[in-house]
This record gives sequence, structure tokens and C-alpha cells, in this order.
Amino acid sequence: MHFRSPDSAALARYPGVVERLIKADRAHTVAIRAAHEFNNDLTVILNSVSTSLRTLGLDHPARADLLELQRAALRCAWTASGLLMDVHP
Repeated sequence: MHFRSPDSAALARYPGVVERLIKADRAHTVAIRAAHEFNNDLTVILNSVSTSLRTLGLDHPARADLLELQRAALRCAWTASGLLMDVHP
């Protein structure tokens, strides 16, 4: 689909539209960056938890906490992937 640039008369009929579009575009860019950074941090957390679970014995007292941390991080990763799908058309 091709959109043509609005002429000055069209812009005059809708004051503030360009500014709002620029703000929306900036917010979109910030959302994408934040979701990517969040996803990167979750990758580090999940890798650390996985390594710890492999290293610790099955009867280690910290295992239950690590499993809960892993489940919570996976839920966050699922949310982050949804955010990225929402901001990437």
C-alpha cells in the first residue's frame, strides 16, 4: 500500500496530528528497545538458572526456588515475546 504525504492544507485541517504521530513513533521505538532489552536480560537469567539446576543435585534445598524462578522467568519471556509481536507488524 502506498501513502502519499499530506499537503499543507490537509495538515492545517488537523492541527497537532504530525506531532502526535511523531510522539507515537518515538513511543513505539522505545517499546521495541525495552522489549528487546527485557528479553536479553531474561535470556541471561534463564541460562543461569538452567546451569544451576544442572549443577545442583536433585535433593539440593535451592532446587525448588530455582524451579520457581525458572517458571516465573518463562512466563515473563512469554509476555516479552507477545510484546515484540505486538510492536513488529
